[in-house]
Amino acid sequence: MDNYYQENEKRIMGEIKLAIPHYRRFVVEAYGILLADAIIAETLERFLAGLSQIPFIGGRDNRLTENLYLSSAMLAFYQALKTQGKTVVEAARIIYLGTAHMYSSLPFLIMLRLRGWRLFNYHSLANLQRDASKSQERKYAGDWVYNLVEGDAQRFIFGVNYTECGIQKYLAEQGASELTAHLCWLDYPMCAAMRVGLIRTQTLAQGGDYCNFRFCRWQDRPDLITEFMKV
Repeated sequence: MDNYYQENEKRIMGEIKLAIPHYRRFVVEAYGILLADAIIAETLERFLAGLSQIPFIGGRDNRLTENLYLSSAMLAFYQALKTQGKTVVEAARIIYLGTAHMYSSLPFLIMLRLRGWRLFNYHSLANLQRDASKSQERKYAGDWVYNLVEGDAQRFIFGVNYTECGIQKYLAEQGASELTAHLCWLDYPMCAAMRVGLIRTQTLAQGGDYCNFRFCRWQDRPDLITEFMKV
């Protein structure tokens, strides 16, 4: 279904517009209201125009579809900033601050806490194993490819190794590979909101052979709380 994003345009745009205020506050803080309004307007325009360029990776049947179109929104924001002479570092800073603020606000915080609570149960892990196995088929060129890693009962409960990243592929196609590594950091405020410990030492975008996600319960690794706050 190559027109998945266009068919779901209203819902997707609703999600993006719900998130915009969390980012706008930092754009205003950095550049003032007038320039902020121009940047936000251009972001929405660019995102809407670029919906047809987002790779189809299974739509609702793929849990990572949302990651892909949200990354497209980040790209549109970065492109809007570039037209104003701003750098990828400036864009990444606002994206991080806005994302952290959004994840710590309602209703996002409740949804993420629920997701974190469910993460380690049998059904979630079974579904993740099923999806990981399907990813190995490489049905969609723009999709992620990954496998599960069994936990060691001490450092982490389970892990995921991503050997191909849909965001990395998409941003490369859009000529914005310089943004990819910055987006890797967004996993930390998300896991903090979920109250899930994330241990990761490498990502594909940062030069690693794969992205080595390792997940544990927040309360089991209090040392990670300090590390999360440093990011």
